[in-house]
Amino acid sequence: YDTNNNLTFSAYQVWNGTAYDSVRFFDTYDLNNNCTLRLSEYWDGTTWIGFNRESYTYDQNNNNITYLQQDWNGVSWVDNRLDSSFYNTSNQLIIHQSQYLNGLPWEPNGKESYAYNANGTLDTYIYQFWNGNSWENRDKSEYSYDNNNNLILVLAKTWDVSVWVNSVQYIFTYDNLNNK
Repeated sequence: YDTNNNLTFSAYQVWNGTAYDSVRFFDTYDLNNNCTLRLSEYWDGTTWIGFNRESYTYDQNNNNITYLQQDWNGVSWVDNRLDSSFYNTSNQLIIHQSQYLNGLPWEPNGKESYAYNANGTLDTYIYQFWNGNSWENRDKSEYSYDNNNNLILVLAKTWDVSVWVNSVQYIFTYDNLNNK
């Protein structure tokens, strides 16, 4: 840990059936305690090899606005994935979009959109994927709340050609103390 109690190093081992695979992580933080860099390494039996690097940037409100994932090709770090996040004036996430570097330029992959009600709670979530030409709907969730702002209903839908079709419904109930 650093002097601000941020985890700067972690490691784990996983049994692969014949031996343990070892991986370790080094994290770097900015002055606001936001993780800005994560370096991942694996043990090849004789030395530690970097294989993944993740970089994060933040806006003035400490909201994560970019995530860049890079892979080590043996010589240099190569861009692989870029995520961008956008927030409303209440610092609520409204769009999260991922792109992959499949040659040049970056190719869109997935987009998540979030809408909030007047109480600031999540009202609608929509996931879209890039079909090569435009964004295409895939999943949608609608959220309902009681007078105490307790989540009482999640209605999940899937896109079917031109309309949203109900797929799953989750209902939550609460006692008089607002316990689920």
